[in-house]
Amino acid sequence: MAMVNGGIGAVATLLLPAMLARDNGELEKSLSAAIDTQRMVTIVRELVALGPRMGGTPSGEAAAKYHEARFEAAGLASQSVVDPPLRAFQPISLSARLSSGDETLELIDGTLALRTKGIAATELPIYTEVAVVPSGERHALLLDRAALRSRPDFGATPPAVLLVACEQRVETSTPILGQPAGFEGTLLTLSQRESKWLRERLAGGAPRLAIGAEVFDQQGSPRTVFADVPSAAADAPIVLFCAHGDSDSGGPGADDNASGDAVVHELAAAFAKLARDDGMTLLVTLRFVVWGAEIHSSGAWFERIRRDGSAKRHAAVINFDQAGTGVERNCVYFEPDNLKRNEPLVRLGLEVGGDFDGEEGFWSEYTSNAALGGTDSYVFSPGWQRGGGADDLPAITIFSAAFGSAEEPAATAGFASPGWKGDTRKIRIDYSRVYHETGDTPANTTDAEPWNMAFVAKAAGLLALRVADSPETIAKLLDR
Repeated sequence: MAMVNGGIGAVATLLLPAMLARDNGELEKSLSAAIDTQRMVTIVRELVALGPRMGGTPSGEAAAKYHEARFEAAGLASQSVVDPPLRAFQPISLSARLSSGDETLELIDGTLALRTKGIAATELPIYTEVAVVPSGERHALLLDRAALRSRPDFGATPPAVLLVACEQRVETSTPILGQPAGFEGTLLTLSQRESKWLRERLAGGAPRLAIGAEVFDQQGSPRTVFADVPSAAADAPIVLFCAHGDSDSGGPGADDNASGDAVVHELAAAFAKLARDDGMTLLVTLRFVVWGAEIHSSGAWFERIRRDGSAKRHAAVINFDQAGTGVERNCVYFEPDNLKRNEPLVRLGLEVGGDFDGEEGFWSEYTSNAALGGTDSYVFSPGWQRGGGADDLPAITIFSAAFGSAEEPAATAGFASPGWKGDTRKIRIDYSRVYHETGDTPANTTDAEPWNMAFVAKAAGLLALRVADSPETIAKLLDR
């Protein structure tokens, strides 16, 4: 068993009598009551108002300052680290308008592609076929997503602007596309609503595009912000709550991932209040982290704690990603359950799920699921694709939806949840209608289903309390 500066036994000896003297059930009630759904809704709105918050960009730095202020407002000492530099991208300004005769339409639904270039204010004719473009004419070209994926030949005169029409579930939403390989111009997506207007007028005339765009596209250094609710014991084990602070796709990022950030802040505020007002003491230090950039910043953090030896103190990493929406269910998911190192954490999460399932203010469904990948908890389990590795920490993600369509991993043997209302042979993962799209706004996600964030916050907070209340569980989680 790995021992941490005197061992978990020393920590338990110090704090266990105090813990046994209080009613942990009352503490769980106090924590649950402290979770403020409206406060999380407000945090999401305020973050989205700052911009896409990509690490190393102006909006990313504004978000870092916001996170510092939220931790300070909760009564915690905010800290930050500067992460390694990366290429940072943020649209600064965009003005785009279609015109046809006396009619005009402002383009407000779409977005510039990730990594696309800006363009000086100009007006361009719009074509739908390269073959009809007069030689040398500066122009815009309208394509759909399928045509773009086929890597079209732009001929001797590449378009200055590509307009990509997107047929989405939400007619005013568009995906945030990446800059296509080999295309050096500006790419702007159109929604179903906007492309319908344009196609109707293309049949009878020659619409034009007036566009101007400025972008931030240069080296930048993300900033990761964190704060602690410390244990009374020096060098106590750490339970780390975390979420990526950027909209990694470059869109509004209300669900992905301002919702996760809001959960981190809500838990920080709730636990800080319990420590300050109720005298809460725990076997563990609770650490609350908002990454400057998804994967990039959590990866830098993991390398840092491995080098300084503090990775050995991390009993659990609890990550939040997409905690603010769900198309089909009101379910809390614990992922992944198919890594042996996670088993004590996941089983305790399922215990919490069962104890509160169906109660007022709680979820109506809960389950664990096998690994899906694609989020920061996997950074702390580098061996996850091999079934686990020597350097892995116990690391899970708690969420309400994942990706933009339903995933259906096979149910993991031994983890059948009595709170799952679907096919017991597989787990259907809920999803977002506006994943990595311009429609990932509060109105479409977190404002529409704010209870998801409350469910995730309560599940994670209660799980942490049960970890902290069990020296045996902490010992298992540190046994590596």
